[in-house]
Amino acid sequence: MISLKGKWQQFCRWQRNPIQYKPLTDEKHVCLNCGQEFKGDYCPRCSQSKNVDKKISWSTISSGFLEAFNIEGRSFPRALWHLICRPGYMIGDYISGHRQMSYPPLKMLIIVALFLVIIEDLPEWIGWSEVMEEEASDGTIYQLAIWADQNPAWATLALCSLLILPTWSLFRYAPRHSYHTLPEGFFIQVFMATLTLLIFIISDISDWFMWLLLFYYLVAYRQLFGYSVWGTLWRIFVGMFEVVMLLFVVICLHEMRQAISGDPAHSSLGMLAIVTVFFFLLGVFAAFIAHWINKKNLPSPQE
Repeated sequence: MISLKGKWQQFCRWQRNPIQYKPLTDEKHVCLNCGQEFKGDYCPRCSQSKNVDKKISWSTISSGFLEAFNIEGRSFPRALWHLICRPGYMIGDYISGHRQMSYPPLKMLIIVALFLVIIEDLPEWIGWSEVMEEEASDGTIYQLAIWADQNPAWATLALCSLLILPTWSLFRYAPRHSYHTLPEGFFIQVFMATLTLLIFIISDISDWFMWLLLFYYLVAYRQLFGYSVWGTLWRIFVGMFEVVMLLFVVICLHEMRQAISGDPAHSSLGMLAIVTVFFFLLGVFAAFIAHWINKKNLPSPQE
């Protein structure tokens, strides 16, 4: 009987190398679509799989439903499973060139976001919940909080897009996938946004599942970049801090524009200017300190 430690080690090995491709055989097949005789799994002329049956079966019906939702190709459920069980390794595989084993990340993000919208709005659509009118507020922060609560999918996309540059800056000298590019950072955040939306879906069961968000960010970034737990954690917090400082600067600039326009509710223009500069300098200081720490243990560029 395999011990618990042995099972964990087996799981860790699977995380790093989840798919073992079988060697090709010399068995010949005849394509049912174009009649081409070939060896391997797919027809070289029309790309139809050797596993297509002559007769319609229940599996044909199920694949037809998957095609209707455009998830018929590389396994969508398998991609979600890998994103949950080995998030950092999966992202690392994708940006390293192992694209065939992953469902297209942008398409996966759109499908998960649409599913979240359906889950969030379903009680209202079928009349199970009453629409509650909330008091409006002139506060920009309050309005943003209400908007984020009512639109978690869009709020997640916005937050993850703001994390592209801090992640590139804070993790560019990492032991793994160092010197990753901003386009690669874009796809990193696409995967992280998908993972975040999955946690939002699970959190409908209980709000306690929202704690999984920090856990998964830590696991994903540690697997992807190879820093220690502490090295990964403080970089995540600094990145989040930089994003929060940027949001505060944008909010203050909005409030300053309202004050300049003569809105009596936004009259303290001088104080807003001081607060804006303060938040901006805080973000710049955090970025400078993080950059200085990262440069102390600079790895050689990956080939």
